[in-house]
Amino acid sequence: QGGSVQAEPPAAGPRGGGAMVSYTGIVKSYNLEKGWGHIECEDTRSLFGKDVFFMRTSLRGGASAVWKGDKVSFQVRENS
Repeated sequence: QGGSVQAEPPAAGPRGGGAMVSYTGIVKSYNLEKGWGHIECEDTRSLFGKDVFFMRTSLRGGASAVWKGDKVSFQVRENS
């Protein structure tokens, strides 16, 4: 399947300035009831030290849910 997510980590990363960067990862978990989950991505883990958290409201392309194991593309907006 796959999908697109726009995730926003809580803290600024090393690139700063609010730049949008695209990544690809795998949905590690998703709670359908609560509407949130985590994406596993080596690139973002090396930058932020953890998995990327996302909310259902971040899903794009008409998707209302993603499933564990789905490959997704996503962007991280770094807070300045």
